[in-house]
Amino acid sequence: DIDHFKYLNDTLGHFKGDAIILQVAKRLKSILEPNVTLARTGGDEFVLAMPYIKSSGMVDSIAHQVVTELNKPYFIDDEEYTLSVSVGISLSPDDAQSAEQLMTHADAAMYRAKEQGRNQYCYFSEDLEEQLVARHQVEKLLRLAIELQTFEVFYQPKYQLAENKINGVEALVRLRDQNGNIVPPDKFIPLAEETGLIVPLGKLILQRSCEDAQMWAESGSPVKVAVNIAAKQFKESEFSQLVAKTLISTGLDSSLLELEVTESALMHDFDEALTILNTLSSIGLK
Repeated sequence: DIDHFKYLNDTLGHFKGDAIILQVAKRLKSILEPNVTLARTGGDEFVLAMPYIKSSGMVDSIAHQVVTELNKPYFIDDEEYTLSVSVGISLSPDDAQSAEQLMTHADAAMYRAKEQGRNQYCYFSEDLEEQLVARHQVEKLLRLAIELQTFEVFYQPKYQLAENKINGVEALVRLRDQNGNIVPPDKFIPLAEETGLIVPLGKLILQRSCEDAQMWAESGSPVKVAVNIAAKQFKESEFSQLVAKTLISTGLDSSLLELEVTESALMHDFDEALTILNTLSSIGLK
């Protein structure tokens, strides 16, 4: 997989992006033996299927060659560009019994290469197998929690030292496994973002937070609640309407809701982001 290719494609334009893809394919073809199958399986993702592997040294040699060859500069319209690639390797029958499993494991190994800094190759391992199983279990747990609305929202106090009082809280979503143990946020939040589950999850967190804030206000202890908004949520076309409808349905005064938006969400499409922010601001949100 070409590292950060989407950024390159968006910056240079699709015409130059396609030209680079073509050059990558030609370079890969030039260094491979005739019996190796080369395929492009996605926008910037290629697969090499190598039969008759005699030793892991053969695989090391080719993987190293791939990384080195694709690191060399690319020239398009007399301009020079450099790339790096991440390579994942899976061996059959050692760690895969089917073509599908071989691809899945190679993909997992590729993401491990990215996590370790990119521009390198990584083998599939038992450790990765355990991580894949654990990831699958967490995803199932997450989907079930969204469907049954069994997740929990904890509220972290914002403490104002000068006045010695709590002046707000931040809503933090928590997930429990079948044994009642809390799943660490870093285990399920990135997964929710990757799978798109962050959108329905975020909608439910917003609803729950507003309900609780309204309950506190009705009891005579109004507290402003801050809710984190993921980039994918913010990009949803009807996000502003969702917030407005949630305030109306819960009866919460907009002054008691604060949205925390990441910089990446704002940078995706600045004009659109500005419109959304202005809309949210017009209904009294911070």
